[in-house]
Amino acid sequence: MGSKTTTTRPNEPKFLPDKHIEEHADALLGQFAQHSGESLAPGIPVDDIAEVVLGLTVEMMDLQALFGDPDVNGAIWIPQKKIGIDQSLDTQANKRKEGRYHYTLAHEIGHWWLHRHLYTPDTAQGLLHAGASAAQPTYVCRDGSKAPVEIQANKFAAYLLMPAKLVFTSWREIHGLDAVTLDSLRPRQQKIIAAEVLHRGGLAMDQRSIDNAMLEHVARPVAEEFKVSAEAMMYRLEALGLLLRKAEPMLF
Repeated sequence: MGSKTTTTRPNEPKFLPDKHIEEHADALLGQFAQHSGESLAPGIPVDDIAEVVLGLTVEMMDLQALFGDPDVNGAIWIPQKKIGIDQSLDTQANKRKEGRYHYTLAHEIGHWWLHRHLYTPDTAQGLLHAGASAAQPTYVCRDGSKAPVEIQANKFAAYLLMPAKLVFTSWREIHGLDAVTLDSLRPRQQKIIAAEVLHRGGLAMDQRSIDNAMLEHVARPVAEEFKVSAEAMMYRLEALGLLLRKAEPMLF
C-alpha cells in the first residue's frame, strides 16, 4: 500500500523589506489591470482579484464560532484555494464593515501571494504533523497578531488596497499638496472630536485616542474613496508622509 500524501504546517517566512512587499502587491495589481483591461482606480476590487485573477473561492463563515475566538476575522486554506471571512464582516448585513472586509480579504490574498510556497506536500513527514488535515486552515488570522506572516500579510493588504500613486493623487484632489500635521488641527480639535464622536457613537478621551481621531477625520474622505477604514488609511497616509504627528523640523 502506497504512502498517503499529506501537507505540512507552513514554515516561517523569510524577511522581506517593505519595498519588496510593495513590489509584490504592485505585481498583482498589474496582473489585475492586464486581465481587466482597465486602469487602476481607488476602490481596488479585491473580490475580483481573489476569485477571477487568482482563482480563489471566498466564503462568508462563522469563523469566530468555529475557532472559539472573537478576534478571528479571516482564514485561508491554501491546498483548497479557499478564503474564509467571518460573517461579522458581511457588508450586506452591515455596510460600515466594508473597510474591514476589504482589508481582511486583501490580507488573506497576501498570504496566498507571499506564503503559499511555504505550505508544501510532504509524504515522509506527514504523520509527524498532528492536526495538519485538509479541514484545518493554513492560516487563521486574528486581530493584533505579531507573527511575521501576519505582519507581512497586513503590509501587503495596505499596498494592494492603497497604492501609493493613487493615494497621492486622491490626497491632492481632497487636501492639496501639503501634508497635514496634528498641530495644524488643534485649533479645530473640539469641532473635529464632536464630529468623530457622532460618527463613531463614542470615543475614548485619552490623548492617543484623541490624536488618532483627528488624523482619522482627515483620512476619512480619502478612505471612503478607496473603500477602506479611516484607521487603515490614516496609517497609510502616515507612512507616505501625508499625515504627521509632529511637524518636520526646518532645515534653515
